[in-house]
Amino acid sequence: MKFKLFPKILKHTVFILIVLSLGAGTYLYLDRPEIRAPSDEPFQIILDENIDWDAIQIELTGLLTDLIQIPTIRSEESKVAFYIQKVLAKEGIQAKLIPHPEFPDKVSLVAEIGPENSENGIILLNHSDVVEVNAADWEVPPFSGEMKDGMIHGRGALDMKGMASMELMAFIMVNRMGLKLANKIMFLSVPDEESGGRLGAQFLLNNHESLFEGYRYVFNEGGFGIKDFPKKNNKMFNVQTAEKGILGLELTAKGNSGHGSMPDKKYSSLDMMKLMLELQELQKFQLTDQTLEFFHHVGSFFEFPENFLLQRIQNPLVQKILSKKLMENRAVNAMVTNTISITSLSTDSSAHNVIPSESKAYLDIRILPGVDPAKLTEQIQKIADKYKVSIEVKESYSASQSNSDTPLFDVLYTVMKDNVPDAEITQYLSPGATDSRYFRAKGFECYGIIPAIISMEDVGMLHGKNEAISLENLKLGTKVIFETLVGFNQMESL
Repeated sequence: MKFKLFPKILKHTVFILIVLSLGAGTYLYLDRPEIRAPSDEPFQIILDENIDWDAIQIELTGLLTDLIQIPTIRSEESKVAFYIQKVLAKEGIQAKLIPHPEFPDKVSLVAEIGPENSENGIILLNHSDVVEVNAADWEVPPFSGEMKDGMIHGRGALDMKGMASMELMAFIMVNRMGLKLANKIMFLSVPDEESGGRLGAQFLLNNHESLFEGYRYVFNEGGFGIKDFPKKNNKMFNVQTAEKGILGLELTAKGNSGHGSMPDKKYSSLDMMKLMLELQELQKFQLTDQTLEFFHHVGSFFEFPENFLLQRIQNPLVQKILSKKLMENRAVNAMVTNTISITSLSTDSSAHNVIPSESKAYLDIRILPGVDPAKLTEQIQKIADKYKVSIEVKESYSASQSNSDTPLFDVLYTVMKDNVPDAEITQYLSPGATDSRYFRAKGFECYGIIPAIISMEDVGMLHGKNEAISLENLKLGTKVIFETLVGFNQMESL
């Protein structure tokens, strides 16, 4: 009897599996998010066809070379401010210099064009400081601004004196054209960004709020146009509309000291090590609106099944399939988890055979939008209590994000598509911090994009050796910024 029933049971089981598979397949097929893009009939921008872009490129080269030749390694930013003030004076544009009262070398430069009354003004934001260099590692002197193989080399070429040159040139071009502007445009160069921005952007926003009346948008660093990612011959503009927050925690474990040959079951450095390992388990896959859109556009570069899965990454079944693999990539992992980096470990012992009575660690935690740093600290403290480890909050601020459903974003999207038709354009969540966080906290919509097309290898030059930018990218970036300013003004003037 059993053997006669088996074929029927098998048949029903196969039928049920087929139904379930079809149901799951249909569910996955339909479970595709709606990704907003500008209108199918993008705004038509009227441009002056007589602009001599070759001449503009020559001016750009001079500007960037001069800026690179002013060494501003976390200091002496006033020299850049004085230089830009002179450049603008030749164009008939008055620029205001605002030093920090306690640090007179930390000087911000502010220049404006346009009407006094404004609601949707645009701030062209950049920073004048750069990071350290090891000149011995460079192929050319890092502050030479040397031209080689169609590239301008030097510290700051990408981060971010190159962008400052693009913004300054676009700002000057708008002024030269004598356009009747519907809203104000500000060129703003600030110091101290590489050291946290407290003496630059944050100081201005907290102490000179009236400067920013009539402004709504900030154009800043944060993303790039990337080529050959994720596959050869692909191009993607990653517009930073969000950046992770920071939670900096100092942890202290205490216990009895003793001889290294006779350890207790518990002691400070062992407790700290166990805690560090347990905290790593808090790093879980988590999507935001920005990463959801990012994976959707990345998926368009692939064939089935990769495109199918990446464009449905919000589906729990797909996440089970892909999340572990995606998190193996350090750049992607930083976009989809609250990363917990152990940046410092120390003990009070100076001898290799003495068990320390106190151990310390520092955690650099980068948190996603929607995560409350206070609640995450409480969660970590509960785990730390098991090991009798105390926690002190050294730094804490939430992630920041901007709305991409705005007229300026639509114009920017249109301009980038016009200039690089084969590029995908997506929102981007940056793991690192920029000065945009201070402006977002005050209600500004911030879009971070250095509109140049570079490779992932070029990205590695940021804060590294042999930093450089091509003349073509300088021109492309300036065109995108200039045409966005013109296009947005035309839209606002309707």
